[in-house]
This record gives sequence, C-alpha cells and structure tokens, in this order.
Amino acid sequence: MQIEPIKAFSDNYIWLLHDNSKAWVVDPGDAQPVISTLTEKGLELEGIIITHHHFDHTGGVELLTKQFPQLVITGPQSEHFTNITRTMTNGDAVEVLGCTFTVIEVPGHTLDHIAYYCGESPAGEILLCGDTLFAGGCGRVFEGTAAMMRASLNKLGTLP
Repeated sequence: MQIEPIKAFSDNYIWLLHDNSKAWVVDPGDAQPVISTLTEKGLELEGIIITHHHFDHTGGVELLTKQFPQLVITGPQSEHFTNITRTMTNGDAVEVLGCTFTVIEVPGHTLDHIAYYCGESPAGEILLCGDTLFAGGCGRVFEGTAAMMRASLNKLGTLP
C-alpha cells in the first residue's frame, strides 16, 4: 500500500491510500483534487474513510459518490453528516487494501471524532487521526472539552 497526500484548500491534505490499482481516500473535503489524482494515476476509487463531520473533511463526499456510486464510506455515527454507509465505533475494524484498521474513538475536536490505526502493513504502522493530532500540536476543541482532548491524545500516545 502506498500513502500519498493530495493538496486541498490552502492548508489541508486528503490522504490517498492505493495499491497502484484500487484506492481509498481519507477525509475528502474537496472532490476535484481527488478526481484529478485518480485520473492521473489510473486508480479506481473503492472507498472513503471519514474521521469527523467537519466540511473540510467531508465536503467532497457527495460529488465523489455521484461519480463512484458503489463507494464504501466508513465513519463515525453523526447527526451532522449522514452519508456514512458503514458506521464505525471504538474497536471496530475495517479492511482497506489488505490492511486492517482498528477504530479508536478520540472525542475532543468534535464529539464524533474517530481515528483508524493499522499496526501492520507494507507501509509500516499507519494512524489516520484527522484533526486530533498534528505534527506540531492538535486540533482546536470545538465540541468536546479540553479533558476529552487530553484523554484522546493519551490514547494515541499509547500506540507503539
């Protein structure tokens, strides 16, 4: 599996997971860069991984589902975003291109925020954590509390 960033907006990335044939995208806030990248690389989109409901992570889903109607869309149960075809909760697993991701609930940035962790893959360990954890900090607390965010960061801190 290969993991590549797709630039979106002025400060976001949509993550592309692919095996040179099939692909999944993580938090597609904008469909156009995803469609362009898939076309350029000759990839078939199989699914979408959603970490939370904010528009910069879900805004492209509607257009992608129109272009690729058979998509699997995994994500949290949320009253704010209802396009999920497979609702995920803590401990659930989803198979993506031969890698089994386990879901970890990480509320704080939003109440519905989840992360996906794969301990073994050809690309090494993978954590898809949306806006919970950044290279230089964490996402702002919009719906949760500081205590929730701290507990979520502590959960992620226990990973290898």
